[in-house]
Amino acid sequence: MPRLRKRGSHVRLESALLLFFAIGLLFLFTRTLNKSLDAAGLKIEAGDLRSVVAQAALIAGVAAQGKMTATFFRKQLNMLQDRVDKTLQKLSMAEPKSEIESKLAVAVQLARASRAELSKLGSAFGAREETAMAKRELEDLARQLWSLEQAVAA
Repeated sequence: MPRLRKRGSHVRLESALLLFFAIGLLFLFTRTLNKSLDAAGLKIEAGDLRSVVAQAALIAGVAAQGKMTATFFRKQLNMLQDRVDKTLQKLSMAEPKSEIESKLAVAVQLARASRAELSKLGSAFGAREETAMAKRELEDLARQLWSLEQAVAA
């Protein structure tokens, strides 16, 4: 019987150590998510968002011409929506340096608008006029994001 108690206490000790290790990893992970954002970081995030929006505009253009299957359209759109959501989460949780606070607010607004346009595009498949309108809106968002990138770089 004494051996069983020792083994049981080792299991509890190992479990406690694993729990503390997991808590430590979680702490480190949340610290990296909330790190401060400087101009270079904002420019990268805006560029990534612009890239996603431009890809969505290209997909909308092909879909408006009726040259894309619904399955491919939905898979690509879901992938792009995930990327926009991740970027929006990063931007929303960032602690900006004081000189880029207003530009970060613009980036968050554009990320939200991008998410909304991708959602509209998702429900527009097969409706050429709506898909073409979504394409124009996405192209406009891409231009605004490009302007934001240039403003941050200046």
